[in-house]
Amino acid sequence: RKHGRGKHWKEEEAALMLTVVSDILPRGASEWLFVQQKYNEKRLLKAPYFPERDDESIRTKFKALKNARKPTGDPTCPVNVREAKRIYR
Repeated sequence: RKHGRGKHWKEEEAALMLTVVSDILPRGASEWLFVQQKYNEKRLLKAPYFPERDDESIRTKFKALKNARKPTGDPTCPVNVREAKRIYR
């Protein structure tokens, strides 16, 4: 059973995750497992200090980014949010 919230995502970590999601474009549960596998492989090569992530964590973070709204009165959208929205389209 999971307790509370997991480890927070660093901006660079989210960018790596978005790269993997963009390469795979997952549509079903088995494809998110493939995203998890590829993300954790790339994480070990590029940034082994990032924590290992499961498919649910990756999917939840992607959905949070793609559903994020731009801040009111601020015309700029964070890079990771903009990338998630581009991938989802």
